Amino acid sequence: MAKNTMSTKFVKAMVTEEDTDNGKQLIITEYLKDETKVYNLTEELVKFLGVEGISLTIATDAELKSIED
Repeated sequence: MAKNTMSTKFVKAMVTEEDTDNGKQLIITEYLKDETKVYNLTEELVKFLGVEGISLTIATDAELKSIED
C-alpha cells in the first residue's frame, strides 16, 4: 500500500499569540543552538483544515529528580 505523509515539526520552541493585521495569530519560535526562527503557527495549522485522520501531538520535556537529589 502506498503512503503519503504530510508533517510539520518544531523543536525547542515556544508558542505565543500576537495581534496582526489578520487578527490574532499563533506564533511559534524555535530556539536552536545558533539561531532563532519564527513561524506563523496559525498558517501551518490551516494547511490541515478539512484533512481527515490527523494526529496532533504537542509535548514538553522536563527532567525528573533522581532519588539522590
